[in-house]
Amino acid sequence: MSRKYRNLRQQILTLHDLHGNWSSSDIADELQNSDCPPLQTRHALVRYINYTIRRGTIEPKTRSGRPRTTRTTKFISLVKSNVENKRRKSIRKTNALLTRKQFKSSYGSVQRALKHDIKIKPWKISRTQKLTALHRQQRLNSAKLILKRFGIRSTRSYSKWKRLINTDFSGRMQLIQKTNFKNNVVWSRSKATIPIELQTIGQEKFSPGVMLFGGISSRGLIPRNSPIFVDEWLKSECGKINKKRLTMDRFLYIKLIEEELKPHIDVLYNDVNIIWQDDNDPKHRSYYALDKIHEMFYERIEPEEQASKMSDIWPIENIWGYIREKLEEEEFANVSLLKERIVTIWNTITPTMCSKWIDSIPRRLQALIKKNGCSINKKDYHDV
Repeated sequence: MSRKYRNLRQQILTLHDLHGNWSSSDIADELQNSDCPPLQTRHALVRYINYTIRRGTIEPKTRSGRPRTTRTTKFISLVKSNVENKRRKSIRKTNALLTRKQFKSSYGSVQRALKHDIKIKPWKISRTQKLTALHRQQRLNSAKLILKRFGIRSTRSYSKWKRLINTDFSGRMQLIQKTNFKNNVVWSRSKATIPIELQTIGQEKFSPGVMLFGGISSRGLIPRNSPIFVDEWLKSECGKINKKRLTMDRFLYIKLIEEELKPHIDVLYNDVNIIWQDDNDPKHRSYYALDKIHEMFYERIEPEEQASKMSDIWPIENIWGYIREKLEEEEFANVSLLKERIVTIWNTITPTMCSKWIDSIPRRLQALIKKNGCSINKKDYHDV
């Protein structure tokens, strides 16, 4: 019998031991008059009581059944060793491997072995930047330098982190967002019952879009009301100097900062000198750009202090990711509507959110150091 009758068998044997002179009918009467009577009919219950007393145990009867021919112990072991915690190991490939090894296998057998026997499920791998051993060492050195210069406590009112301006360009944000086809499923009884508008999804290979530029500080976003739309600005500036290619160079980069970003910084930080930070793009590292930045701002994070591939450290990347997340599953008829939506999202990001992101930089740097197996002596990273 099934294991779900274990409690019933326990009650039957207990009553039989307590009242040895009771018949099966007497035990059935007692069970049916209890608070939780069995669901069986009277005749079926009496037969089950006789069967249980005759066996004399609450354990279920071992059934021989048909022996397994596919999902054997060796089959499950081979599936587990081939699939678990391995890259690019699909059910189809595993089934082909087992078939070549003369196992009686099928797609469904492998699937059931993974789901019911091994009890594992697939997980989507997240993408991250490619890091070599040199990159890791450079990131470690940079994290130590920046922490020694700025300290590990960003919440102090006099902390240098409070004066940091983190800037960067975003990637291109398109009218039609990239689609994750793995998640685009419609549950229905049959394909014929699915509405026509849900049966397909359109995607443009080359969708128009915009590129943004802006900054984040502990006092809020810069500019406050809207990011700088680089394509629109480039088109205007390149037209003024008769530049045919709409590309950003070191001269236009400095002009963008002087005319579009610095006025907003001066309004937000009119009482203190800010600390400038941008990435290691070649146009940012040019002698012209470095000299102009030193003229505009009192202090900056020098190019030699920050390694490349540190996008997971600087919170401006969180801003671009936040905007992309809000734009998911949205389509826009034209660029103007896309810009309006981006401006709306930009204005939902409060100074409090920005302050928390800036305060997280020291923790991210410390996590980077610990991930590389290095300990942190807080005496070496005093607050400044």
